[in-house]
Amino acid sequence: MLLRLTRSVALATALLLAPHAAVGAPIAAQPTDGAGDASMLLLLDASRSMEDPDAEGEPKIDAARAALDELIDGLDPAQSVGLRVFGGSVALDQPAKDKCTDSELVVPIGTDNADALSTAVEDYSPLGETPIAHALHEAAQDLGEVGNRTIVLVSDGIATCDPDPCEVAEQLTADGLDLVVHTVGLGADEQTRGQLQCIAEAGGGKYYDATDAASLTSVLTRVSSRAFRPFTVQGTPVSGTTDATGGPDLTPGGQYTDTFGVPGQPKSYTIRRSVPGTEIWVGASGQPSSGRTAMAELQLETTEGRTCASNRFYAGTDVSGASIMSDSVHIPAAGPGPEEPDDCQSALELRLSITTV
Repeated sequence: MLLRLTRSVALATALLLAPHAAVGAPIAAQPTDGAGDASMLLLLDASRSMEDPDAEGEPKIDAARAALDELIDGLDPAQSVGLRVFGGSVALDQPAKDKCTDSELVVPIGTDNADALSTAVEDYSPLGETPIAHALHEAAQDLGEVGNRTIVLVSDGIATCDPDPCEVAEQLTADGLDLVVHTVGLGADEQTRGQLQCIAEAGGGKYYDATDAASLTSVLTRVSSRAFRPFTVQGTPVSGTTDATGGPDLTPGGQYTDTFGVPGQPKSYTIRRSVPGTEIWVGASGQPSSGRTAMAELQLETTEGRTCASNRFYAGTDVSGASIMSDSVHIPAAGPGPEEPDDCQSALELRLSITTV
């Protein structure tokens, strides 16, 4: 979550929440421009089952090729993209150890490589098993350790090799926001959908359903947009307290970052006025983890516990399909008349809390 405080006539505050949240200035998430440090690896299932028909009666592999061709045609040459396939080199009658390590980086991560990607898509054909865990591990190695990195896993079937791909996805993304795994089920059955949803949630991403070439094209376009406009937060790290007292001071003009708390347990911060009667705005926006926080409550109160302003905000989606939460609360300035300002308007110290639900 990101929090910004400025002072002129009013004391303005903006809170930006990410899967690991942030508290400070600018008010909104900062998307990249499509180049920068963002990169995306397409991780494609080439197992034998990709020969099976999709919802339109066409082989799933043809739907995948058509969707990938559309995606590649729309890429900006400055966007850094690569392509890895799994299950496409070792036949089903070969030893398990070979089938379960069958994954190949057919187009390394790079820019201005549309021709190489198109050639690889044309050569992409179904053959073997579904070693998702191994392919995920290799994909993370392909992307390296720097920048906003996205893996887009497209599969039509459940993993047929150990280890558990959900555990691998969780391990790969354990260090923070920079690596995200999205998954797409192409004509997926209930068991496959459950596993792909698990991988996406463990990898901090989102699961998408696709049934044919048209729906897969739509999904890949949305995920690509999301990969090259990643949600980022900037600011000075702080740690909100679970106790209502003693929260870190958030200074006017500062920008701060923090993480979401345990659902139902508030995280608290301190906002100090230098002039009684100052107007206060608190705006909050952010991105929850896939399958996790979908609602949060933002509240301002006095040190005696009187609620001055509160609001709940919910997850919606932006044009790229990313989950976004946004809302604000407000304490008006004291009026110009002779009436004494109330406690919320006169207090020199207020508590700000955010609670995920």
